[in-house]
Parts: sequence; structure tokens; C-alpha cells
Amino acid sequence: MELRFIISTRVLYAALLLSSTSMLLQVDAANSSAAGPPTTTLCSVVNPVTSLRVSRGIPLNPTHFTFPRLVLVKRESPTRKVAEALCRLPTAPSGPMSCPADFGFDYRLTFTAPGYDVANVRLDPTGCEEVSGLGAVRWVEQSPQFFQLLGAAMQLKYVTQSTFRGTIVNS
Repeated sequence: MELRFIISTRVLYAALLLSSTSMLLQVDAANSSAAGPPTTTLCSVVNPVTSLRVSRGIPLNPTHFTFPRLVLVKRESPTRKVAEALCRLPTAPSGPMSCPADFGFDYRLTFTAPGYDVANVRLDPTGCEEVSGLGAVRWVEQSPQFFQLLGAAMQLKYVTQSTFRGTIVNS
């Protein structure tokens, strides 16, 4: 019995030593000089943006959309126009707001700018229609033309704000 206890204690110590070494290696790798580019908000790097990835979350209700869940925009000019328009959106009102129903999904707008790690932008097309990830929370509710600009960049036709909200499917 004593021998088993000594063996299992040695196994435990060995496991602890290996996991400690592993954790130290991970910390050392995180602190190494090969760190990635600096993370920044979109509005501080509008000019060098080169591409945009638009991905839609999954709605709570069965909803139909006229475009794919993931769209890549690889053209610089439309990408910059979307970035500029996002940064021009007004700041969201502070305090309590009364908002329409929120269908529980959003869009992630991921911009690429060489030399930077640009923070994702979150766009909620329903509910209070807020945009986050730009520093201050912005408000798209009073800017329906933004959705037309985003749709044009994504090469969608006949885009309105409703295009990005989708249509609830009756089952």
C-alpha cells in the first residue's frame, strides 16, 4: 500500500511538473518579441483597409435572407466607403430607449488593414440598431442609406434596411 502511494505521488508530481512547464511555455510565447500587429479600432485605420468580411449570426426565428451568410468584399474602394460610413454614424443615445423587437442576430464586419489587427465591428440590424467595436457605440437607426452602401459593397441589388433584417418565415 505504501509503495502504491509513493508511485502515485511521483506520477502526480510529474504531471504537475509537465503542466507547469507547458503553462510557462505558453506565457513565454505570449510575451515573445514576435507579437502580432497592434489591435486598433476601424476608425483609426480607415485609409489602409483593403477588404471586408461580412458574416451573419443565426436568427432566433426562422428567417429568410436573399444573400449568403458570409460575403467577402475584396475591392478596396467599396471597403473604404463602408468603413468611412461606419465612422460617420452618430453616437447612440444614452439612457433608456424604447426599441422595436430584436430578432437576436447580428452581423460581424471584419476589416483587413495591412499591419493592423482591426477590431471586429458588430452591427445589429434589428432592435435598437446599434453598432459596436468602433470605440463609442454608434447608431444606424437614423441612417438607412448605410445599408444601401453596405449592400452595394457586397454586390447585392435592390438593397434596403429590410434586406439585412430578413423576412420571418411562417411555418
